[in-house]
Amino acid sequence: MLIMELRTIVPHYQGLLYHWIIGTLVVTQDIQVSLDANGNASITPEQINNGSSDDCSGVDTLSLDVTTFSCPSLGNITVTLTVTDASGNSATGTATVNITAEDLDGNGIADACENQELVVSKGFSPNGDNRNDTWTIENIEDYPNARVSVFNRWGEKVYEQVGYQNDWDAVSNQISTSRRLPAGSYLYIIETNNPEVPPMRGWMYISY
Repeated sequence: MLIMELRTIVPHYQGLLYHWIIGTLVVTQDIQVSLDANGNASITPEQINNGSSDDCSGVDTLSLDVTTFSCPSLGNITVTLTVTDASGNSATGTATVNITAEDLDGNGIADACENQELVVSKGFSPNGDNRNDTWTIENIEDYPNARVSVFNRWGEKVYEQVGYQNDWDAVSNQISTSRRLPAGSYLYIIETNNPEVPPMRGWMYISY
C-alpha cells in the first residue's frame, strides 16, 4: 500500500512567497508469520517496510503500532507503519499480517493456545520424602482464575485457592487452626471460570 503525505512550508523572503513541498512516501508489504509452540510471534518494522522514502531529509525511524502477538485469532491482522524523517515529519501506511499456526480442529484458534484438559491426581502423600508431596492438577496453569476447593467427608471446606500452583501439601487454609489434614478421602471441586469448561468434581486420597 502506498501513501504519500505532503506538507507545505511557506517561508517569506524579500516579499516573495515560496512553497516547499516535502513528501514522505510510505511503502508497505503484507507478510505471513507463524506462531511458535507457545502461541507467540513477533515482527519488526523492517519486515513491513518495502522501500519507504523521504525526499527532503531522509527516513530516520520506522515504527509499528503492534510488534508482538500472543495467541491471537488466526487470520489477518492490520498493522500500521509510521515513517519519520530526520526533521520529525511522519507519515503512516497499513499492511496485513497473516497469522498461521496448526489448528487441527479448525476453530480459528491455534492448538498451542487452546486450554488443555485437566488431569487431576487421585492422591498424594505429604510425608516430606520429596516424592508426591503435593497435590497436582495437570494443565491447571491454563486456567489462572480457576477456584480449587477441597472438602472432607462431612462436607466441611478444608482448602480453597484461586490460581492453584500445584503446591498444596494437605495443610488446611480454611480451619481456624491451620493444620495438616488426616489421611483419608476428600472431595474436590474445580471451577475453571471458563464458560466452555464445566466444573469438575471427584475424590482424591491423602496418605502418609
